[in-house]
Amino acid sequence: MPKHEHGYALTEALVAAAIAGAVLAAGMTAFAGSAGAMRQAEAAYEYGLTARNIEARLLSGLSPALAVEGYAGWSARLVPVNAPADPVTGAVLSRADITSPDGVVFSVVLVEDGVGRRL
Repeated sequence: MPKHEHGYALTEALVAAAIAGAVLAAGMTAFAGSAGAMRQAEAAYEYGLTARNIEARLLSGLSPALAVEGYAGWSARLVPVNAPADPVTGAVLSRADITSPDGVVFSVVLVEDGVGRRL
């Protein structure tokens, strides 16, 4: 081996190791980011399910206070929608604002028939 080629094998191995380390670090960063995004998506899904459960309780006729019973930190309130009652059926609209413990608000429109039942 000529004298000017001494040390090239070690240099090439170190460069290859540095490249492999950089690729591995980038892959681990991407994996950690996707795991965090997956946790956020799961939390949003759970919030959506809880809001739907509270909505179903409101539709069954429970008051907002009773509808959120058992869901710590959640709240619900009914707000009348400024629309005239249907002249034929007497149906009116209400908006239910369902708020999660960290302030995410889910809004749903509820229809009440002329005798106060929610549809």
